[in-house]
Amino acid sequence: MPKLKLDAAHNRVARAPAAAVLAAGAAARLPVFRLDGALLGEKQGLLKELAQVLALPRHFGQNWDALADCLMDRDWLPPAGCVLLWTSAQTFATAAAEDYATAQDVFAEAAAFWKEHGRPFHVFLD
Repeated sequence: MPKLKLDAAHNRVARAPAAAVLAAGAAARLPVFRLDGALLGEKQGLLKELAQVLALPRHFGQNWDALADCLMDRDWLPPAGCVLLWTSAQTFATAAAEDYATAQDVFAEAAAFWKEHGRPFHVFLD
């Protein structure tokens, strides 16, 4: 498997094995946040877990617009950037296909935003 590039120019939402993501994150010295799709249920479970895992602000409103706002808040993203590793993503996709697609759209929008601002933001689905 080719080495994952975790600089801002390569921000994205993509599939990659967990081991490769963890190794690339360590090599790039980027924090890797883990989200376990097998434990999420549906939308509210996902949003609640994202709030915890990513330490989103207390004012996070537990909806898609609030997630987008928080992910694109310049005060939220760690200075070095971040990597979100969503394990068992297919389990969530099977249980909540529409919410899965919406989450991917929100993550892709955030990745593009941070690319424009020169900070790494990656979401990998394992």
